[in-house]
Amino acid sequence: MRISRRYAAIFALAAAVGLVATGLAVANTASDGNVSSVKFIEAPNKAPKTKFHKGTLTLGTKTVFNPALPASNGGDTDRVQLWVDDDIKINPNAAPTCNPAFSSGTTMAQAMAACGNAKVGVGRSHSANTAGNIPGCVLVFNGTNKRVILFSRLFSSAPLDCANPSSNNGGDISVTLFGKLKHASGDYGTRLDVPNIHATVPAPLGDFTAKLKRKSYITARCHDGNHKWNVKGQHTYTDGVNSVDKVKQSCKVS
Repeated sequence: MRISRRYAAIFALAAAVGLVATGLAVANTASDGNVSSVKFIEAPNKAPKTKFHKGTLTLGTKTVFNPALPASNGGDTDRVQLWVDDDIKINPNAAPTCNPAFSSGTTMAQAMAACGNAKVGVGRSHSANTAGNIPGCVLVFNGTNKRVILFSRLFSSAPLDCANPSSNNGGDISVTLFGKLKHASGDYGTRLDVPNIHATVPAPLGDFTAKLKRKSYITARCHDGNHKWNVKGQHTYTDGVNSVDKVKQSCKVS
């Protein structure tokens, strides 16, 4: 199955694109005709110059796929990588960890029972079948060994209901992706690498965005002289094409 739009995590591009202050990248067309973009919002946008202050970080990536490509050639995202500014820290030591064994039948209530104390974020996602887009609820957990667990519960036969995840057994199928937090260099301090998406997802995972917040799990400062935070994302598609997007958000010194 193939979808026309895709955000791919958690928690996710071959030329730089135009930039806007809100952190949403202007669309970038890759060599295979897929159109990608990345968004991020760090809040609050006012932070100390030198001392890191806790906040929230919203990340999302998106592709509008070239309809001329067959589903087996360029029709899926295989890997997403996100580079986050070195003045925004993601600290896996700020929350308990979890090492779950989720399946496609795991509900939000079951995921929370297993990993609720390690929850560091929530969001929304979309997958698809021949009937159209299927919405989903996202739970983000702090995994062991600097992993980020991106759990998405999809609702294909009922209205989307993301409320009360600890007691919510709704939905029809679940998708779990595992990202790895790695050191980055230059303007970036952290790289989130989410591999094996095409091989892992039982139904194509579409629009995906998540807001990360948990005590000091996300902290930021406004240190650079140009008062900008930077995020870069790279999609690798199943046809081997890489598409790169870069986006900036303005910050103010508190």
